[in-house]
Amino acid sequence: IKIGGEAEKKGSVLEEHSAKKGAPHLRLPKRDEAILVFLLDQKFATIEAIYLKFFDQRKSPADPIPLGFYTVRQRLLLLQKHGFVKTEKVYTESKSVYLLGATGYRILQARGLTYGPAIQTVDFRQYEHDLKVTYCRIALERQGKAVRWFSERRLRMKGFEIEGRAVKLSKNS
Repeated sequence: IKIGGEAEKKGSVLEEHSAKKGAPHLRLPKRDEAILVFLLDQKFATIEAIYLKFFDQRKSPADPIPLGFYTVRQRLLLLQKHGFVKTEKVYTESKSVYLLGATGYRILQARGLTYGPAIQTVDFRQYEHDLKVTYCRIALERQGKAVRWFSERRLRMKGFEIEGRAVKLSKNS
């Protein structure tokens, strides 16, 4: 079993999952791992956001975005089939969004990349806000104005460091 191109030890979460699903050689590249971390950070993402963040090969942002998102859709379907991601319907827009699945969470947890529980369902009271934050993150990272993104959720659960000193955010912050 390979994760990010490196051989994984026998008895790993991914190996156990592969054995259960009957897929003896499941490979989770670094990009897929990054998608899972992105979903944990952002709570959910649209196929368009995942395309812009991880699959965009356009030479200029002014170039048209592909209509079918075929490559992205195929990869997400494979990840969904194995439980790494799941979808939830957005009825106001007649489309679905992607969330981190249980198997994806266990993989991240085994690799020390989690900081709190995965979101189980989209809070539609915050949907527009969360969607806009996701697109702002993508735009800022593409422009090089944000290098190492820490979501508000991560900061509230894990805190951050200032000059080597750990700082926790209070619930009233």
